[in-house]
Amino acid sequence: MTEVVEGAARPALERWTALALLLPALVLAWPGPGSLLEHDFIPHATGAGAAALAALPAAVLLVVRRRSTRPRGLVLLLLLGVVAACATSSGRSAA
Repeated sequence: MTEVVEGAARPALERWTALALLLPALVLAWPGPGSLLEHDFIPHATGAGAAALAALPAAVLLVVRRRSTRPRGLVLLLLLGVVAACATSSGRSAA
């Protein structure tokens, strides 16, 4: 297995990945006319779908990048999933 050196990463791809990760927030927070959720009668569903679609370019760039083979944040994600499942099954919200 080959190790990836931090300094050898492609800066252009890193820049595009950072911009793609900001895209869902920019799409949902667009102010004024032309806003995606301006006159929507179900903004929760539309916002969730729009965020999911806007996150697809970032997912593609992260797959293309392939920098890390270790799942570093997996433990935290699993812990949050267990807490959410316990809160959902008990009928109380975690917040």
